[in-house]
Amino acid sequence: MLGPRPIEAQETTTDLQTAVIRAIASAERSVVAIAVIPKNVESTRLGLLDLQRQFLDPDRLPLERLDPTNPDYLPGRFASGVLVDAAGHIVTTYHALGDPRRHDYVIWHAGEAQKAVRLTAPPRVLAGDPWTDLALLQTEPIGQPIRLGDGATLARGTFVVALGNPYALARDGRPSAAWGIVANLRRSAPPRAPTSDAPSKRTLHHYGTLIQVDFKLPIGSSGGALVNLRGELVGLTTSLAPLAGYETTAGFAIPVDTTFRQTLEQLKQGRIPAFGFLGVQPEDLTPTERRLVGGGARVVRVVAGTAAARARLAVGDIITHVNGRPVTTKDDLIRQISSLPHDAHVSLAIHRLAPDGSSRQRRTIDVQLDKKPLETWLTAYESAPVPTWRGMRIDEATAIPISLRRQSGAVPDPRGSVGILTVAPDSPAWRAGLRPGVFITHVEGRRVANVPAFYKMVNEQTGAVTLKVLDGSTGARDVVVPPP
Repeated sequence: MLGPRPIEAQETTTDLQTAVIRAIASAERSVVAIAVIPKNVESTRLGLLDLQRQFLDPDRLPLERLDPTNPDYLPGRFASGVLVDAAGHIVTTYHALGDPRRHDYVIWHAGEAQKAVRLTAPPRVLAGDPWTDLALLQTEPIGQPIRLGDGATLARGTFVVALGNPYALARDGRPSAAWGIVANLRRSAPPRAPTSDAPSKRTLHHYGTLIQVDFKLPIGSSGGALVNLRGELVGLTTSLAPLAGYETTAGFAIPVDTTFRQTLEQLKQGRIPAFGFLGVQPEDLTPTERRLVGGGARVVRVVAGTAAARARLAVGDIITHVNGRPVTTKDDLIRQISSLPHDAHVSLAIHRLAPDGSSRQRRTIDVQLDKKPLETWLTAYESAPVPTWRGMRIDEATAIPISLRRQSGAVPDPRGSVGILTVAPDSPAWRAGLRPGVFITHVEGRRVANVPAFYKMVNEQTGAVTLKVLDGSTGARDVVVPPP
């Protein structure tokens, strides 16, 4: 017969329960519910009726129930968000919001609804970045900003609590809570089927960043808070992995780490962050190579005109460390490089075959990263003014998507060039025959090194400007762009 539990066990259980209750009380005022509402009225009505069809007669549904600020309103789509500062900035997941050009958003906090402040286009949303799956809204100051913790210091077994808006139930200001332990770290979202324009791994989290917890996070939990027992935000919950096919008995969260913090600051400015790009195609090591060097990723291709080419990386090099951190696989290399800012200086430790092929030599190479292209069908959005010149927007050559390159048939000049990202119809650039995907190598006979240099050079001109461009049909040619 079992006797009563020892006093020490009872006290430990009570202490843990108290810590969980305190963490929830500390963080819940920072968690909001978000209703995602199609701008089309008929879509709004349909989304509501889909949820209520089995309970209500659609023909007798009161029209006021369609008001998204009505407490009885049930949105067809919903998400969670976390208040991160006193200025009313709310962070959530990019995929939960959808396209802000097609949706309106209503934020519920403590039982009150308020429409997000309309700032500049796109409305209501400051910025959204599909690569990190983060987006930022802004409202009038509400609630209590959450304290940011450090998700990079989590260990398996750490107690954590999730707070969110599953099934749109948290509009009364009482976010639903779940708790458990960190089950694993650096988990990968499963890849989607690739398309002709985008790879199967379309976000940073497909390369192994996610926190896995041992409890389920239902629909609507995306964008919620994962907090430690001090009530600090250590992760942003996401349904990205379950939606892509993982078992639904586990939960996942984006860690609050250096990349998260830097992205958050860029989104607050209404800008999309730019991430690092090395310019190599890596492959995993063979068992023999692993026994020889311990771990890393082998370079099978070096892209001309990129950071890797300028640093003289070579096919066959094995990259074992990035800034002193070990590289275990090709995905690990991509994750580490693509988490760093554009223009970051990194130190790569490599093993290179000796000229006679008899042995491998250790070397350290310093590299300044290029800008990563966003190879995805998802659209990044930002509200900050974007520099343009005579109707066209320029980006770094390495950041021009493959889809645009295929349309133009152009390749960048490894000696220096920038790419055309967009051209407004009937603008001076459009009338001059310039189109997206074309590369610019010279302005008035002077070589273009990067985007800031291009804008500086063209802004010095007031009349017609001659550009030397590269496209797939005619090769190098001069184009005269008239003044506005």
